[in-house]
Amino acid sequence: GTEAMFEEGKYEAGKYEAEKVERQREVPNRFSKEAIRDAYFAIDRESRVDHTRCGSTAINLFISNLPDGSRKVQCAWAGDSRAATFQSRNYESFRELSTDHNLDREDEKERILTHGKTHGGAVIARRRNRHGEPIGPYAVFQAEPEVNNLSLMMTRSIGDAMHSKAVIPEPEFKEFVVGKDEHVRIVMASDGLWRVVDYKVARKLLKSSKNPIRAANRLAIESVWRTQRKTHMKLDDVTVMVVDIVGSENAMNVTEKAA
Repeated sequence: GTEAMFEEGKYEAGKYEAEKVERQREVPNRFSKEAIRDAYFAIDRESRVDHTRCGSTAINLFISNLPDGSRKVQCAWAGDSRAATFQSRNYESFRELSTDHNLDREDEKERILTHGKTHGGAVIARRRNRHGEPIGPYAVFQAEPEVNNLSLMMTRSIGDAMHSKAVIPEPEFKEFVVGKDEHVRIVMASDGLWRVVDYKVARKLLKSSKNPIRAANRLAIESVWRTQRKTHMKLDDVTVMVVDIVGSENAMNVTEKAA
């Protein structure tokens, strides 16, 4: 089975990506890394034509049954939507399944700089206010920044046609196996959740919500509340999916999305 989440720019962009990935699921051998990568690039090409002003992050789970009753889980992602696993009794075992594609990663920063030196069209700088003064964190620009220039904090995304070509749709992969007697709960969410909800808070909410539908909704509501009441940050789009993966041939995945 597959689970997919897209978030960024406008709602229409994410909806468009979701529709495209459903079509890609019909491709033979669709769970190979090559097929998944090809799907990301195909979606990027199409979305750049139809939605030229907004792109999308992407994060996908590809779940395969193995002969011994265990399950292979592949995670593919591009951008700063993130997946994390919670396991063991009361979900106390936590692991980040994905790593954000942004300038905090030295490998991503170096890739952007190399693209700029080799091909041009990629500059790392801070945004400018109306007086031309640098403000905020560093971002990726097509050229030296001016007032109101387009920029992205992310270094990878799908369909951002108006931004630097150094921002690519290339997915990164991580995989693991859920044993036939194991239960793993995966939270997939946009940065609207993860920037205000840490794993301790997430674990507490997951522990009190055995049903993944309720868990997803509680996480989404908690992130909105924390953004409004406990921070000075602008309210962001919040998309949350909770996926329960249980080993054995007869187990079923239960998923739900709260947006």
